[in-house]
Amino acid sequence: MKPLIICINGPRHSGKDTLALALRMQWLAQGGHATDVKFATPIEAAVAAMLPGKMSEDFTRARHDPIAKTQHSTIYAGSPSAVELLIGLSELFAKPVMDDDIFGIIAAHHVKSLRKRERMLITVSDCGFQAEYNAFVGELLNEADVWLVQLYRDGYEFGAGDSRHRVQYNGKEAGALSVINGLGTEDLVHRAADIIAYIAKCTAETVQTNPA
Repeated sequence: MKPLIICINGPRHSGKDTLALALRMQWLAQGGHATDVKFATPIEAAVAAMLPGKMSEDFTRARHDPIAKTQHSTIYAGSPSAVELLIGLSELFAKPVMDDDIFGIIAAHHVKSLRKRERMLITVSDCGFQAEYNAFVGELLNEADVWLVQLYRDGYEFGAGDSRHRVQYNGKEAGALSVINGLGTEDLVHRAADIIAYIAKCTAETVQTNPA
């Protein structure tokens, strides 16, 4: 069985990380193996490496705090926010120099390097750029079943301060789903079970339609 990769796309505070965790917990509860991969990991490591000592620690702490990551002066007096540092290094240096799809290619090679286990789920909870996503899917076409989940939540949209955008299904994936986060964390936990069940049903139907 190929690894299952679920890429989650949605604006800030729509519940991407919460849904990714719920999917992994649901998968583990069913006896599978699960891990998370992020497109942003290389740029996070680069920013942390540029900052000395305590500044690096404060950046890492702020980066993983849903409130602090968008606040100024959390790293040093007058500093940009952790998110602004990541966007600046990514959009003003890395992508112009190495191309827009670089982080998708890096993430795909990381997936290829993972120890392959039976019933493996990999979530990607920071899918927000079409070029990255297309490169990621293209690199893994023959090695994994990739699904795109587009996450929606009332009152939360892509816009000012968010360099990401709505990623579109490109037809090469195993499938795609639109999910509405209506009630927050509890709703996403229930929806994770529905998503896993739906993908399992579609996979079983594909196997029956195209027997080896």
